[in-house]
Amino acid sequence: MADWVPQFLGFAFILVYVFVRYFADEVLANQDWYVYRKMNSKTAYQKNVVKVVLEKYNPCFKPLSPKGKAKYIYRTIELTNSFDFIGKGGQKINTEIKVLIASAIAQTTFGWKIFDLDKFYEIHIYPDIFRLSPRLPKMQGASHPDGILVFSWKHILFGFADDSDGINVALHEIAHALKINYLDASSILPNKKYSDWNEHATRVKLDMQIQEETFFKKRAKTNMHEFFAICLENFFERPNEFLNHHPKLFAATCLLLNQNPINTKSDYKT
Repeated sequence: MADWVPQFLGFAFILVYVFVRYFADEVLANQDWYVYRKMNSKTAYQKNVVKVVLEKYNPCFKPLSPKGKAKYIYRTIELTNSFDFIGKGGQKINTEIKVLIASAIAQTTFGWKIFDLDKFYEIHIYPDIFRLSPRLPKMQGASHPDGILVFSWKHILFGFADDSDGINVALHEIAHALKINYLDASSILPNKKYSDWNEHATRVKLDMQIQEETFFKKRAKTNMHEFFAICLENFFERPNEFLNHHPKLFAATCLLLNQNPINTKSDYKT
């Protein structure tokens, strides 16, 4: 074998490796758009139904480009099929319930390539506030590490009816689930991003304990789990105010979620 053959093969291997890695990243980055376009005609009705619900209830859907809307619809459909939706206290499960809750998950994970909550498998829906046990207070929502999300449908609707008050029980509980699913264990997310977020969040939380905080609800200083959930509620519902009050924490949240809700002209890209 000629002396140059091993060197050539080594060089060729490197080229192939780099090409495959780059191509794979590009495919992953665009897989939502690709899969959405390839959906067969049998799902056309489902796409239209989901679009109607999103346009009716979810304000973050409306500013998206056609490509962004396709991605959002595809992810919402996938998420509605990822959970068992169970009515409690006489609540009937319908398409609107499934789509609106799934869309809140799609909203929080819109900037990530992986968007499911694979440690969660059931979503329980009550018509109004509920008690999970006689010893617990009445709740609007709850998230359990054992894989169950629980909501009051009435308060989910309240949350989406006003998208500027920083109060949305769907986003709040999904933020808890997000933290359980990706941030509290072996994470698929870069540790540096969460470490940076946690550093800025800890400073803001400490300030809340020392002096009166005028932006986040007082409940945010209870613990870092509550702080994270309330942080995400305000990130999506009051992004401009968030940026003005806590610019470093807002920037860290943008990097963590890989999206910027202020950037409505470019599908919330950072």
